[in-house]
Amino acid sequence: MKKWTIGLSILIILAAAGAGAYYFYFAKDKEAAGETATSRTVMATKGSIVKQISGTGSVSANSRETVTAGKSGTIATVNVQKGDMVKAGQILVTFEAADDYDDKITTIEKNIAKLNESILEYQEDYKEATGTENEEVTKKSLQKNIENTNGEIADYEEELQNIYEDQAKEEKSVTASIDGEITEMTIKVGDEVNANTTIASIVDYTLLEFVTSVDELDISAVKVGQAAAITLSSITDKTIAATVSEIEREGTSSNGSSAFKVNIQLNDIEGVMAGMSGEAAITIEAKENIVLVPVNAVVEMGTRSFVRIPSENNDGTTEAGAAQQPAEGSTAGGRQQGAAAGQQGGAVGGGQGAAAGQGSAAGGTRPSGGGRGSAAVGQSAAEGGQSQAGAGQSAEGNGTAAGGGFAAAGGSGGSRMPNALGGQLVEVTTGLSDESFVEIVSGLSEGDSVLVPIAQGAAGMGSAAEATTMQQGGFGGGGMGGFPSGMGMGGGGAGMGGGGGGMR
Repeated sequence: MKKWTIGLSILIILAAAGAGAYYFYFAKDKEAAGETATSRTVMATKGSIVKQISGTGSVSANSRETVTAGKSGTIATVNVQKGDMVKAGQILVTFEAADDYDDKITTIEKNIAKLNESILEYQEDYKEATGTENEEVTKKSLQKNIENTNGEIADYEEELQNIYEDQAKEEKSVTASIDGEITEMTIKVGDEVNANTTIASIVDYTLLEFVTSVDELDISAVKVGQAAAITLSSITDKTIAATVSEIEREGTSSNGSSAFKVNIQLNDIEGVMAGMSGEAAITIEAKENIVLVPVNAVVEMGTRSFVRIPSENNDGTTEAGAAQQPAEGSTAGGRQQGAAAGQQGGAVGGGQGAAAGQGSAAGGTRPSGGGRGSAAVGQSAAEGGQSQAGAGQSAEGNGTAAGGGFAAAGGSGGSRMPNALGGQLVEVTTGLSDESFVEIVSGLSEGDSVLVPIAQGAAGMGSAAEATTMQQGGFGGGGMGGFPSGMGMGGGGAGMGGGGGGMR
């Protein structure tokens, strides 16, 4: 009789604890949901996402040349001065001739002219020798003279050609290498210069670029030809369109990290001057006319992504986190709580918990009498995958095990927020994202409604306060089974994050 009394007392205590847990998990959820809204409904919309990398820098002229003499010599003429606009190929200065080519050319041309006159005389004498006593001898002699004179002329012509070639090879002047403005010019007529002497500096202020630095973690995303937007501190009324024109292949190291210089060509230079500072935003990826939802509407579970959509009653039951209660004698339905830990983007107060589907916690019916039964791990019904209920073995006992109990598969922190948020999970495929929106590639259409959590401070944080409360109540890890119709106590095992150990 004493044993029966002790057993009955234990059952009463356990029944009270189970009732308290039921109130804590279910009644509190409904009470909290009724007091404060935990989510709001928004519609998926069509829009654009632009992903950018930003950096500060300044404007510089990207076409700048320093013109040197290229040879030693004496400056004969100076054709430009500082501030002049020049074109590529325009003569800036000329040199005095290093050799007297003109005199040589004149002398040779005179010698050739004299020889040509001699040939004419020989040809005239050749005609007059016809019919004379020594005609044959005279003509042979004149013919020989003509041939020799032609040979001399050929030699002079060859020498003249060589002089022309030498003259052409000699640098007579220095020309501008680019279009632009003369920003430096100090050479004067009569100056002796060498090959490395600076003749002038030319800058093309019609081709301006913005120079910025990009961190080594981001530089791989920057490509030549990408669009950019430049905002200058001194020109606040417009944003200047630009294009990435050059990326430095060697970075500059500072404080343990490297940065790479990036040149961005300005498409509009009106009012822009070299040296102006500002900020550049380089577009590394952009998409238009895509389906978008807020970032915190997306729940990540491993490699899969989900959104919550409003259910018919939007009470957070069934697929939103609470399994359907089974009939007596059937397989016990587990309440699967917050399977996923919060993720970046934030559920209410700390990360998005989301347990999809309904999990079975304990085994089937038990006949009256002794025996050993084991609890089966339930398969989630919806997108959440397998429930995390542990498998526990029941001890021997009499009576039929009633279904029910808590499957409490809480992920990190065991948050009850998924039930409070309500709705049901729908798997989606995500694409490009920025700080505010995520592209939905598949799973949602424009106009579909999704639930977005409303931040409420510490309420619903499934890590610190909530987890502590659950463990103090004795239900943080394993689930608690139903109460038997007969005697005996089963040793229910707690699995990872919960599971149904049956009380027999």
